[in-house]
Amino acid sequence: MFQAIVRAQVTAFALRVAAGIACSKPTDFDIPLARWSYKDIAAQLITLGIVVSIATSTVWRWLKTEQIKPWRIHAWMHRIDDNFVAKATPVLKLYAQAKFLLQAGFWVVCVDEKTSIQAREGLHPNRAATVKQPVHFAARYDGKGATHLFAALSVAEGLVYGCCRPTKTFLDFQTFLLEVLIPEAIRRGVRHIYLILDNGSTHAPKQLQARFKSEAKRRTLEFYGRSCLATEICFLLRSN
Repeated sequence: MFQAIVRAQVTAFALRVAAGIACSKPTDFDIPLARWSYKDIAAQLITLGIVVSIATSTVWRWLKTEQIKPWRIHAWMHRIDDNFVAKATPVLKLYAQAKFLLQAGFWVVCVDEKTSIQAREGLHPNRAATVKQPVHFAARYDGKGATHLFAALSVAEGLVYGCCRPTKTFLDFQTFLLEVLIPEAIRRGVRHIYLILDNGSTHAPKQLQARFKSEAKRRTLEFYGRSCLATEICFLLRSN
């Protein structure tokens, strides 16, 4: 009876220590890990002398009881701009009303780019799946340099329009708008584009606005040889 009581107390103490380890960062124990695993927690319990040995499944059972999942990560961000709500409200309203606005001829588009995407070409073709065998592929590849993806999200439908370019400059971004986005707006017959973008150097919103204003004064965009007076681009900046 006494041994059972002692065993229960030791188990309860080990459980609390395991929970404490799970709720701490590995670097607190000078362990070069980004996050804990069951195996790592079990090893740390042994290192601390809490137990002589312990099964990984025991640690799993303890943490499940305590509802602790140290391997899960939730990204979060807090605002550092006191005017964040005021700045974000116009953008959020456009997102919420995107479908209705599109029906009225106002196209809400969010644009950005993904830089330095490695272009790879496999050296060997994949082998198709067979009975009790998955698809096999070889990890060897031939590098084809890097490319930059410029993309635009049509908020109302979730459709993405994009193109890849060898460099990431303001001229590349402007070319993406003139060769991909505006022709699509003309095809759709929309009268306005609400362009949501950040204020990075690649987008250069003020410079971009000036460029499109100058094009409007010329009353046509020679890039595709047809009138674009019916297309107006409004700029809304995302708060970083």
